[in-house]
Amino acid sequence: MNRYRWLRLAALAGWLLTCSAAFAQNPAALKSFNQGIEFMKKQEFDKAIPAFDAALKANPMFHEAYYNRGLAWQSKGDEDRAIADYTLAIKFNPLYGLAHNNRGMAWHAKREYSTALADFTEAIKLDAKSAIHWHNRGMTHNDLKDFKKALADHDQAIQLNPKEPLFHISRGIARAGLDEHDKAIADYDEALKLDPKNVMAFHHRGEAHQAKKATAEALDDFEAAIKLGTKDPNTYYKRALIYVGVGAYERAIADYSKAIELAPSHAILYFNRGNSYRHTKEFDKALADLNKAVDLEPKDHLNYQGRGNVFAERKDFDKAIADYSQALKLKPDFAAAFYNRGLVHRMKGDKEKAEADLKEAAKLDIRYAR
Repeated sequence: MNRYRWLRLAALAGWLLTCSAAFAQNPAALKSFNQGIEFMKKQEFDKAIPAFDAALKANPMFHEAYYNRGLAWQSKGDEDRAIADYTLAIKFNPLYGLAHNNRGMAWHAKREYSTALADFTEAIKLDAKSAIHWHNRGMTHNDLKDFKKALADHDQAIQLNPKEPLFHISRGIARAGLDEHDKAIADYDEALKLDPKNVMAFHHRGEAHQAKKATAEALDDFEAAIKLGTKDPNTYYKRALIYVGVGAYERAIADYSKAIELAPSHAILYFNRGNSYRHTKEFDKALADLNKAVDLEPKDHLNYQGRGNVFAERKDFDKAIADYSQALKLKPDFAAAFYNRGLVHRMKGDKEKAEADLKEAAKLDIRYAR
């Protein structure tokens, strides 16, 4: 599930730059630039971009125009054009911390984390008192799983601005990555004190409770995020896992379905909903979901294992064996696939193949030993 968009938009908010005195002497450039700024304030990005184009035609060295046009492209989700504009802004003004920061966010959105880190580090060098620069580098360290470095950056961001809920949430994510779930929960609690309706804080606190196996508390937090109108499919996904854990498959199916509405290209959602349909004996629906999971992620061995299980329950043994075999091509040491294929061979009456598969499963995983 994508959790990057909120970071980028939160950090971009309110970062329009006005014209420096040097360009006020060019009336044509200034007029077009100011028009672009007004369009940006109204979030009319498609109108802002041509206005900045005109400003740059009148003065090709107008670094504020490159910066704001980059901001418009970034707000539209066009990271490549944003990067190109921020690069030109930096060319004409190398001491441009905001341009480095925003270019870093564009690289972050493209999952080019090492490149993003370099830009955030340069932004910090140019303006070490900007809390958002520290925060964004910390979030990038989070994504690189370098949680100790992330924690240090988030500490600095909070020291500079302790009243921003986002910073406490991001530090909580780093602490959760270090398995410091109680400290993470304390950060999410602080975020909720600052903003009692913060959907992200409820979601991440729910994850921390879930990691601690505090199921009731996790469920409460996920439900709070959902009541507040979360658009994060991960919240429904995590609540569905709780329902599966207690055998409430119908509720799990409803949550997976909502998550699929929000993120229709995530194979794991179809995989899990398909498995839940298998438990409710709705095999046609289960197969439809698992077929979709295979289509979306044809190199994931678990998708073939899941579909093989459905075929096995429908007594379509040859198709089950084919799926287990494909899972083993993708993961030759997959004990569960050997075990399940062995059981299906046994049900077909092929004792020799069954014995070979079951023996291999036991060799790979003691849990399958008889």
